[in-house]
Amino acid sequence: MGHPSTRSSGNKQKVNLPFLSTERTSGWLKPFGGVAAVLIIITLFLFWDSTKPAMTLFSNDGPLGSISTDAIEMPGTFFGYWHDLNWLGYEQPSASPGIYMALGLLLQKSVLYLKWCTPICLIILGMSAWFFFRTLGLRNVACTIGAIAAAFNMEVVSYACWGLPSRSLTFATTFLAGAFILRALQSRPWPNLALAGICVGLGLMEGYDIGALFSLYIAAFVLFGFVIKPLETGKQTALGQALGRGATGVAVVAIVAGLAASQTMSTLVGTQLQGSTSGQGNNSAAAKEQQWNFLTQWSLPKMEALRIIVPGFYGYRLDTPRPYDADKLRSLEGGNYWGAVGQDPMLEQIEEVEEVIAAFGQRNVLPGELAQVMGGSNEQAAQLMHLVQNKGQFLQRHSGSGEYAGVIVVFLAFCALLFAVQKRTEIYTATERRMILFWAILGLASLLLAFGRHAIFYQFIYQLPFFNTMRNTIKFLHPVHFAIIILCGYGVEGVVRLAKQEST
Repeated sequence: MGHPSTRSSGNKQKVNLPFLSTERTSGWLKPFGGVAAVLIIITLFLFWDSTKPAMTLFSNDGPLGSISTDAIEMPGTFFGYWHDLNWLGYEQPSASPGIYMALGLLLQKSVLYLKWCTPICLIILGMSAWFFFRTLGLRNVACTIGAIAAAFNMEVVSYACWGLPSRSLTFATTFLAGAFILRALQSRPWPNLALAGICVGLGLMEGYDIGALFSLYIAAFVLFGFVIKPLETGKQTALGQALGRGATGVAVVAIVAGLAASQTMSTLVGTQLQGSTSGQGNNSAAAKEQQWNFLTQWSLPKMEALRIIVPGFYGYRLDTPRPYDADKLRSLEGGNYWGAVGQDPMLEQIEEVEEVIAAFGQRNVLPGELAQVMGGSNEQAAQLMHLVQNKGQFLQRHSGSGEYAGVIVVFLAFCALLFAVQKRTEIYTATERRMILFWAILGLASLLLAFGRHAIFYQFIYQLPFFNTMRNTIKFLHPVHFAIIILCGYGVEGVVRLAKQEST
């Protein structure tokens, strides 16, 4: 077994770090403890200010003043409550009995909660990813790097530090569900599928519509796993029979997940789905267009996909300077975000009108002249000119998440894909190659869907249930990063195997 080594007093001494071993050790306790220690050290380094008495993490969705009120004290929130912080107040649904609530019960004090909830959630994510990679059968170092890539993925961290550490818990429960599905494909399928269902249910509790989105990917993973299982064992099983077993597995996971998250499902439907169906009762073309614009306003512009591999591309943060900055360049100061995520679709039409008006030169343009060029009535042209004059009232951009996955992480993911498709050197097994291609295809498909209104792909599934009520197609970037992290783990494994092949 290879280990890192150092020299002390002229003598070569081996440092035993099982979690960095390029082999897969039989025991799991030492690698697990080593990875946990590494994650804790990195987390403490990043969140050291939380040790200072006067400092807490920012939380947009749960600021200190709000969560310090008597109405929101645990465990009372488990039964729902009336949040009377401002004026008469408003009704809040009961807290879901998941990991997030358990952390609230554990930390109790609101200041302590804001200081350490996010770091703890990131550590939980890292350890869950480690368990997934360990279940895949990867070497210790691949599991360790995969865990670090998951815990400190910039998209996850940016959401968590914005006040949504529940997103990292949704990633964590999805990794756990994937691990139990892998175990179900090896032995004791029904108990392991039930455990996977519990994890999916926890994901629904933590992430609501994000958890529901990830559950679709877990369903696809179950089907895929049962279809390729006969190929791995060499048994001749009909495709229909394999699909039947896969469908049964999906049903088991779905039923258990539904039971586990039954308390959350009504809240999910009431707040995340019904709340985004305004105007669907009206079947006019204008109402349909308004609904489409409402649901896809937070789409990823195609050029901004480069944010995944270029850190800081298009900047960060939400606080774009006011008033309306037409050239978008003023937002570059201070690293503010200057892309187009969250931009009101009406601004695209306004830009077209401005180009037409500019073609007339410096003189004032009459509505009739504009109508003659653009078509339509004088009244419609007058409305367009009014929109141009008041374009500052439309949202120009709104994004605070960082989509940077890491150059090294993406490079390792690309290595995994490259090793899987090339035939010169057998680095992966047939099953591993299929798994790599599966996650690569899902990641690419998710990226195309994340483009939303900026491409044609989302229109193909928009009319399907769930998708026709889910807001913000940029949420499909969550599965993109999930797939990249998995491919990164495979990439580390492939690089180590290739190095060992060339050294022999």
